[in-house]
Amino acid sequence: DASVRERILLFSQRNRHARHTEMAYIYGPEGAGHESAAGLLAEDCSHGLIVLRTGEFLQLQPEWARRMLKVCVRESRLLNRCLFIPDVESILESPLASVLRGTLSDVAFDETYMPAIVLGGEGPLDAKQFSAAGDCFLIELRVPGVERRTEIWGESLKEYDELDQDITVEELASRYKFTPGQIRTALNFARCESIGRGAASGLNRADLVTGCRLSSNRKLTELAKRIEMRFTWDDLILSDNLRTQVRNVAQSYRKISAFFEEWDFNNHFKYGKGISALFGGASGTGKTMAASVIATELDLELYKIDLSRVI
Repeated sequence: DASVRERILLFSQRNRHARHTEMAYIYGPEGAGHESAAGLLAEDCSHGLIVLRTGEFLQLQPEWARRMLKVCVRESRLLNRCLFIPDVESILESPLASVLRGTLSDVAFDETYMPAIVLGGEGPLDAKQFSAAGDCFLIELRVPGVERRTEIWGESLKEYDELDQDITVEELASRYKFTPGQIRTALNFARCESIGRGAASGLNRADLVTGCRLSSNRKLTELAKRIEMRFTWDDLILSDNLRTQVRNVAQSYRKISAFFEEWDFNNHFKYGKGISALFGGASGTGKTMAASVIATELDLELYKIDLSRVI
């Protein structure tokens, strides 16, 4: 992404003239390439990258965690390599948050220079959450546009000899707003589905749809319950006017990528880029059934949000 590369170049220029250790925070959706971006940054600023294993770090007692961070800082100085700390949000939500903040503050106020410290996460965070110094360069990663997603799907599917003709890379790119990492994960799941049904090679439509569902919904179950029931248009008894309105919801979803990306409306709408529909009526009038029909039509899962857990 050109904008990401530009931000990395700006940071490397700033780092060359820095008197103290610089920090950068690379954030964006899962699979957007946090470590790859950190590697590019490290190429510009140092001789490479040291990566903290966040999962193992979170298993340590505070004293041992503090020692591990000190060792990482020492190795970063000795080897002239940037230190990359991925999934920093998990650390900030754990008992080791104070350990991380304390170490980063010590480095920030230490006059001994070391290569940049790079943090990675999914959501935007205030720089003061990392260190008392409160100075952190922000680099945002985004989901690729539909054209780039189409290219990634096409490149990723080249290794599969057989592919159903009733689904295209353009449809996959438009329907699933995935990062490159999520596309790879979806294809891994799809291949497992293919092997499970006994196929020697190739993927069919059901494999790809299942793979995409599994890739996109791994964290959703923490806040929502998956609804298993599946209905079709034949099950939905509505007046012609209401049936048209429900069909329009599905049609709008299919066209939304063209509206925002092909017609270049992305810059005009920063939020609210999804499709929302409000079904009103007494219990038993078909609200959940209508939602299920739409989900079936679009080959998407249906989840019921538990508002008490969200709150």
